[in-house]
Amino acid sequence: MRYQNKTLILFSMILFFLGCSFSTEELYFEKATNAEKEEKYDLALNYFLKTIEVKPESNLALQAAQRGAFVARSFTEDYGALLKFLRAILLRSNEIDTRIGAQAEIGDIYFEKLANYPKAIEEYSRLLTVKMSSPQKLDFRLKIAKAYYFMGQFKQSEFEINELEKIGIPETKKFEVELMKGNIYTGLKKFDSAIKVFQNLISNFPEKSKEEKVRMNMVVCFEEKKEFDSAISTLQKVALENPDEKDFIDLKIERLRHIKGLQPGAKGFKK
Repeated sequence: MRYQNKTLILFSMILFFLGCSFSTEELYFEKATNAEKEEKYDLALNYFLKTIEVKPESNLALQAAQRGAFVARSFTEDYGALLKFLRAILLRSNEIDTRIGAQAEIGDIYFEKLANYPKAIEEYSRLLTVKMSSPQKLDFRLKIAKAYYFMGQFKQSEFEINELEKIGIPETKKFEVELMKGNIYTGLKKFDSAIKVFQNLISNFPEKSKEEKVRMNMVVCFEEKKEFDSAISTLQKVALENPDEKDFIDLKIERLRHIKGLQPGAKGFKK
């Protein structure tokens, strides 16, 4: 009888501890949602992460990852936590579009928020092997080209742009791609090619070119080529388009005239 009682007590203890372990993830998830309601977002993120850690393969872990990502994205700048939630979604979601979205956001965080361009390239490159629509793939390759550009790797950036053209560039993306190409040519010191691209943009997309101040990109190229008259005339057009910036532009024009006057062969130059 005593033996049976000990067995029963032991069995009850086992059930008790098993029950505790099974409910831990639910307990953490409840604490996380309560903390979110109380706007204690850092605490909520901590409990959502613990929910995932306790039983990472469970449906509740996926819910915690999705809710945690929302809280981190909407109410904090905790990109480290957001990356953890997105990777959990990437691993656990059965929806291909959800996984693509999570992978793309991981790339965006490294690119836009952390300015970690090598890591951004690595993350975006994972998406290039996934079956998806051409516009989606174009967007990721364009971001890769921009990342290489910001790293000063202009040749590789040019290669990525050339790959884009093989895919086919829709009308909605032509301005952005061509502007990137012009900037790459400037980085490569192919100033004539850059000027040609910028001139075509001004001709084909006048309003967008005005918004993005494409003429100022041309000024840089003309100045690098020491074609100061062209640079000055371009600045005068910028002044007409942006009268509120006239004083600033006038100073640039005056500076260029001064530099022009110092060039060999200029009036008043003495060797």
